[in-house]
Amino acid sequence: MSAYITFDNIAKHYHRADVTTRALDGASFCVEQGELAVILGPSGAGKTTALNILGGMDTATSGQLLVDGRDITACNRRQLVEYRRYDIGFVFQFYNLIPALTVYENIALIKEATSKALKPEPVLKSVGLWERRHLFPTQISGGEQQRTAIARALCKDPKLLLCDEPTGALDSETGVVILSLLQNMSREKGHTVVIVTHNASLAEMADKVIRIKNGGIADITRNTAPKDVSEVRW
Repeated sequence: MSAYITFDNIAKHYHRADVTTRALDGASFCVEQGELAVILGPSGAGKTTALNILGGMDTATSGQLLVDGRDITACNRRQLVEYRRYDIGFVFQFYNLIPALTVYENIALIKEATSKALKPEPVLKSVGLWERRHLFPTQISGGEQQRTAIARALCKDPKLLLCDEPTGALDSETGVVILSLLQNMSREKGHTVVIVTHNASLAEMADKVIRIKNGGIADITRNTAPKDVSEVRW
């Protein structure tokens, strides 16, 4: 496998008055095509900043980010918008669904963003929501809302799926369902999946574990035999 993501000596500094906050300070790691990588660390460690830079939602102060051979750090604002629109699927902790739209409509909305969007029907069936497609977000469970958010991301047919605490608002049983879905996206569909979390249990299911501490990379571990989500102790 070739490196799909090269996060090379990335720094992100925020300045306010006379105070400089070093959210990331020379962080480097690689993620291979089709891997499921977990970025692990406590609150304030810099993991969400790393995810935001990976997704083109924030820019690095210095360093270089390559995704599929493309220099994302050299992109202008318009190019970053296109990168987010066409290449990246996002899954957030709190779903970000539109309450006035049904499950189906929330997913079909992606077709307005890109002509390359997949048809909603097979994607909804793949996440087990086809029978719930006419319901609104307030009428379905938290787990079903997160599956809707994942389906929306998958409708873009992204090569890279970025997930920020995707099970943070869910109970453990529902979390297993969501993580199994993400693991299958990597194993069976070949998507590169990056999950940011503070939950150390997720390390057991990952192909690669990247531990961030105080804005730097504390450790990188490759699992030669990652566990199925069903085998992980929560």
